[in-house]
Order: sequence, then structure tokens, then C-alpha cells
Amino acid sequence: MLTPVRRFLGRLGVDRAIGTTVITRVGQAGSSLILMLLVASRLSGVKQGYYVTFNSVVALQVFFELGLTFVLLQFSSHEVARLIQQTDGTYQGDYNSKARLSSLLHFGTKWYAFAALLLLVVVLPTGYWFFLTSYNKGRTEGWQIPWTILVFATAGTLLTNAVIAIFEGCGHVAQVASLRLRETLVGTLAAAFILISGAGLYAVASLVVCDFLVEALWLYRRRSTILDLWKAYDRTVLVDWKVEVWPFQWKIAVSWLSGYFIFQIFNPILFRMVNPVEAGRMGLTTLACSGLTALAMAWITTKAPKMGSLIALRKREELDSMFFRAAKSAIGVALVMAIGFWSLVVFAQAQGVSLALRFLGPLALGLMLISSTVNCITFAQAQYLRAHKVEPFLLQSVVAALSNVGLALLLVGQYGATGVAAGYAFTTIVVGVGGGTYIFTRSRKQWAAKIADSRPDSGPDGYFS
Repeated sequence: MLTPVRRFLGRLGVDRAIGTTVITRVGQAGSSLILMLLVASRLSGVKQGYYVTFNSVVALQVFFELGLTFVLLQFSSHEVARLIQQTDGTYQGDYNSKARLSSLLHFGTKWYAFAALLLLVVVLPTGYWFFLTSYNKGRTEGWQIPWTILVFATAGTLLTNAVIAIFEGCGHVAQVASLRLRETLVGTLAAAFILISGAGLYAVASLVVCDFLVEALWLYRRRSTILDLWKAYDRTVLVDWKVEVWPFQWKIAVSWLSGYFIFQIFNPILFRMVNPVEAGRMGLTTLACSGLTALAMAWITTKAPKMGSLIALRKREELDSMFFRAAKSAIGVALVMAIGFWSLVVFAQAQGVSLALRFLGPLALGLMLISSTVNCITFAQAQYLRAHKVEPFLLQSVVAALSNVGLALLLVGQYGATGVAAGYAFTTIVVGVGGGTYIFTRSRKQWAAKIADSRPDSGPDGYFS
């Protein structure tokens, strides 16, 4: 009975990891919809602006984690290719690979412990300064304590995410997806209860608090695996951070920092230069767009550990076949969802539905959805290239950040959120897709040439220099 369904899903490239991740993303989308309904009905337009801007300001955490989560995932996927996990959770196989995996665990936990401390010292007072000097001089009631709780909880998730990234890199994609689904469900229930009870901005803090608690419990249940890897540490067999990690990480870090100015800067700009209400409308729109993009990218992100392992084993044809099939599915899903969402919201706005009016208008909404769809192309290309433990998108990310911020500041005064959306669309299409496709094509040609020549100066796994 289920065989035809499974065959159909197989043709779409849906495996267990993708299926679990898609279910998780659908759950997250549903939870986001519920929260958006409650935010629109339980919070004023001003507090909605605080709600979404809280997340944009706390996203400054990227300045402290510096892309190490992605690096840990990629490096772990290469090392686990020569290991086999036993029924008791321990890993057996190549001694050096296990020792290097342990080295990543030790380094990652130390890095993120320091990053969590810096987050508290820097972001907590930065947020107070921003909100106290912006709209109404911070006199809107009830934001100080929720902001403090949010920052402390975010610091906690930095510690847990370091270890979870290694698990995901080791191939536990479906399990991590299930974890994210539980986080979403628990966090949504807590936030919904808080919003209904009238506690307002405590809802946004509760989401991250629940994330931390669920992640901590998930890791505790896998303590045997963590202890096994922790004890495998060997000072004579280390991942050399200066030689192996940092040349890759600093480029990822710059790209991620640029990403903040590409994806997170809208709300603070509108909050400060227009008003919290406009920031709130942009915030709900970007939240919806991000959800649609994340759902579509499940076809790509779930393949990251597998891509790393295929690269380590030098199986290029299998890598390309898997990637291009997944990329086509991701882009197609993104396009269909964008068209459907725009049609639904615009129709609801025409009917005067209050929730729909909390989103941007038809033109600005359309521009944001176009951007989120074409971003899937760039994200897929970046995932493929970064799986080789290199970061060729560094310059493009910096140019995109400068373009996005510059255009937003130039257009926001006269055109408001529509101007910001137009600048973002220009950046994603011209700099993102245009520049990204050039980099992707050039890098793959270089890779093919080096493989054909069997040159000894190729990169970390024989592909890129």
C-alpha cells in the first residue's frame, strides 16, 4: 500500500533524513504560524517590533561563534567516514580519525564556552543601549527582563550547539532534525501560553530557554557517545587549528558575519529609522520567508554530512549526482511555496484580514519572496563548495553585505520597507546568484582539472587549493 508512495518520494529524492527534516520544518512553519497569529492578536504593533528586533540584535552571536558550528560539522563528516558507531554509542575504526574527532570535540567546547561569556559581556549591554536610544527612548514597558533572559539562554545554546554540530556531522541528521522538532513544539507551547496569559515579550525569551533545556536533555541521553569521544583525545593526533581549521574558519566567519548584514539588518534599521511597527511587519515577513527557504533547503542541508564523506572517499560522480538532484528539488519546492504564500497573503490583505495586514504589502512581500527563492540557488552552491572544507564565497559575501546595507540606508528614508526589500532583491539576484554561479562554475572546473592532472598541490581532500 505504501510502496507507490515510497517510490514517488524516492523520485523526489526524499530519504529518511530529508523526510524527518521536512516534517520538522513543516512543524516549525506551523508553529511559526501559530505564534504569528498570537503575536498579531496579543501584542501591539510596537511590541511586535520589539519582538522581532530582539532576535535580530541577539543574532550578533555570530560575531563570537565565528562560523565554528559549520566547521565542526564539515570536519566531523570527513573523520567519521572511517569510523563505525556501535550499538552502545561508541565509535570503532581508524584510531587517528577517532582521535581527531575527539580533538574537534575538545576544541569546540572550549571555543563556545569563551564565546558564550563574550556574548553576555558584549551583547547584553549592547541591546540595552540600542533599545534605550531608539524608539521612545526605550520607555515601552516590559522589555528589559525578557531581553536579559533571552541573552543568557542564547549563551547556553552556544555550548550545546557545539556538540550537536559534531553529532550532525557524524551522520545523525535525522536525529538532530527530530531534536529540532521537539524544541519547536515545546518552545511553541511555552510561548503560546505566555502570549495568551498576557506576559508579552517573555514569549520570545521562552523559545530560546526551551531550546537550551531540550538540547541539554538530548545530549545527556547521549553521554556515553560524548564521553567515548572525549576520552579518545590524543595530543599526538590533533586537528591542527592553525593549519587546518583557521584557514577555512576565518573565511566562513567573514561570510557568516556578512550574512548578519544581509539577513538580519532589516529590523534594526527600520526600528531605528522608521518605527517599531514597520520593523514588526518586516520581521514577520522575513520570518515567513526564512521558514519557506529552510523547508526547501532540507533537500540540501541533510546531504552535508554525506557530501563530506563522499569527498573524503573521492567519489566525485556520486557526489555530483546526489547534489544536482537535491538542488533541483529544493529550488522547485521554494518556487511553488513562494507563489502560494504570496497569493494567500495578498488575497487575505485585500479582504482586510488583520493578520495578513501585519505582513508587508504586495510589492514588498513579492520582492522578499523572490529573494528567498533565488537564495536557495546560492545556498546550495555554497553548501557544495564548503563541503570541501574551503570557502570560495568570501568576497561575494562581503560585497553582498556592503550592497545590502548601503541600499537599505539609501532607500529606507524615502521608500521605507519597500525600498529595503528592493535593495535586498537586487543584492540577492545580482551579487548572490550572479556572483555565486560564477564562483561555483569556476571552482568546479579547477577541481576537475586537478583531479585529471593528479596534482599533488590540491586542497584538503585533493579537490581545491
